[in-house]
Amino acid sequence: MCQVACRDNHPFSSPLPRHGRQEIRACGFRLSFAGSNGEGQDAVVNYPFPKHTRTHQFLLGGAVWRTYWQWLTLAAVASAAIVLGLIGLNDYFTAAGTPRSYWDLCYFVLHLFVVESGEVSGSVPWQLTVARFLAPLVPAWAIVQATAIIFRKQFDLLRLRMARGHVVICGLGQRGMQFANDFRRQGYRVVGIEMDGQNPAIHACRELGVLVLIGDAKDALLLHKARVHCAKYVLAVCDNDGANIEITIHTHLLVHAKRVVLCQMVKCFVHVLDIRLCEAFRHHRVFADATDRFEAHIFNSYENSARRFLADHPLDRHQIQGDSPLEVRLAVIGFGWMGDSVVLQAARTAHYANGKWLRVLVIDLEAEKRKKDFFRRFPQFEQICVQEFIEGDINDQETLARVCDWVRFPNTLATVAVCLEEESLALSCALDLQAKLDDSHVPIFVRMSDDKGLATVLDARDGKPFWSVSVNPFGMNCSSCTMGVLVDEELDELAKAIHRSYVEEQQKIGTPATDPAMQTWERLDHDLRESNRQQADHIAVKLRAIGCYSSSTIEGLMPVDELTDNEIEPLAKMEHARFKAERFLAGWTLTRGPRDVARRFSPYLVSWEELSENIKAYDRDFARRIPHFLDMIGQKVYRQPSGKEPAPTAPAEKQPGGN
Repeated sequence: MCQVACRDNHPFSSPLPRHGRQEIRACGFRLSFAGSNGEGQDAVVNYPFPKHTRTHQFLLGGAVWRTYWQWLTLAAVASAAIVLGLIGLNDYFTAAGTPRSYWDLCYFVLHLFVVESGEVSGSVPWQLTVARFLAPLVPAWAIVQATAIIFRKQFDLLRLRMARGHVVICGLGQRGMQFANDFRRQGYRVVGIEMDGQNPAIHACRELGVLVLIGDAKDALLLHKARVHCAKYVLAVCDNDGANIEITIHTHLLVHAKRVVLCQMVKCFVHVLDIRLCEAFRHHRVFADATDRFEAHIFNSYENSARRFLADHPLDRHQIQGDSPLEVRLAVIGFGWMGDSVVLQAARTAHYANGKWLRVLVIDLEAEKRKKDFFRRFPQFEQICVQEFIEGDINDQETLARVCDWVRFPNTLATVAVCLEEESLALSCALDLQAKLDDSHVPIFVRMSDDKGLATVLDARDGKPFWSVSVNPFGMNCSSCTMGVLVDEELDELAKAIHRSYVEEQQKIGTPATDPAMQTWERLDHDLRESNRQQADHIAVKLRAIGCYSSSTIEGLMPVDELTDNEIEPLAKMEHARFKAERFLAGWTLTRGPRDVARRFSPYLVSWEELSENIKAYDRDFARRIPHFLDMIGQKVYRQPSGKEPAPTAPAEKQPGGN
């Protein structure tokens, strides 16, 4: 934030190449962007059941728990009625002097269930009296359930007509199913819209208590039926970027047209993967209109997963000081959406005190094609990372051996991230690598979409995986597609603090409130928010460089309130390197002349030694204020005891970041 305001005074954004144009039309709005957003797009996956643990299945406060106990209770009532009926009838007929056979008693017991036991005279055993009342409950319950099933649709529509403050989820794929599960756990009424009527997720959602509408979520009439104009949250999480954008536009129009009394702000979260489409869509009026009841937020679940992954498992797992010979390396196998996001997040954060660049190796069957597409989007990537793309099959022993040799290079800290789309192949690849790298202690991470299925192969036993701790899953939807990440912006806690601090400082010097950088976090321009996020994500890297870590208050340990000048200087250099990476990835280029915002030319993209002292002061000031930023979110800075490696920062749930 400090860098944006003081240096270029212009929010960064990704460049929009002018070749290979495509168009998406929705509600009279045309988006033009470069390239194709279909390449590498996720296939539609029918997910049979929500992603939660076995314990959660019975603690959802929803239909799984209720269904289990309903059947258990019904079986208990029927059994009690039969046993008590047999005992009571036997005692009754014996007392009357007309004992009956066992089969006669069974026949008479069946009559109890249809209220056909007839009138009995004389003394009636208590067992028979209880059975006469219990038995009719069983068919009565069956009738109620059958009626509910027959008229489910009518009941659902009746409930929907009065719905307010609910959650509408468009698309019940893997992400949509995970969101539905999470919002139901939080007690929200959820309405799902799914085009594929045969999707097994529909049944799973209904078991959770989700009201499901079958149809095209792009249909404005169906969105109106789902009462998106009265919803609290609308999630557009279909498997197609264009569909999600069209849903958002329709929702905005419905909210704008329906001036409903007592309805609150409608927040729409739209999942878009293509960065060029994101930049084009952000110019639409749904983001510019701040007067209505509608807010639109773009998010990318792969970016969230990558940020959480590198926060939990930093590439600099050992302290890297200014004189350290260590070089950080990242091998990415599979360069789809997840591999792309992991490389970008690493490029944003891998700036260390020794000044050595991150070295990236990418293995993919279409490496050259994907490299060209990547460099069209980020032409300045070579200015911040050393990269190598290898086109090959990871199942090939020669390719596998090449990866192993690359990560074993002396004086390196290497990490392997397997991001293949086919999870069984990804796990097999990780195990092959683990077998060859077992003596190297190189951590290997496998992208898994959920914490069930193949991911259970990597479950911990006695705190460790059953063969080694070097292979672990990451990128699971249950950690990136949650209400906490999307709505509460858990990953952005520190970024918000940096922005608040900036606003407070600017107010002291009289910066007008109309300045775009002075807006509240909710109204802040996306590019400015992204700049804050990148600064926040890098703070943990800076602390590790000086042998420190952040944590909530620890009794018995003295927190660090101020950093020394000897610590501030290397951290300022790291901040400048991070700033250059941010700008290069946003399409800025170095100029020896004055700054040109329109052409994205900046004179500040030079080495630390070439910077003027007043520009260096901005970086030093940011480094000096790191303890203050952390204190704003209830965190303290602690020094790692001598002789020990820096502890990781706070757990992922407490890490800064954002969508």
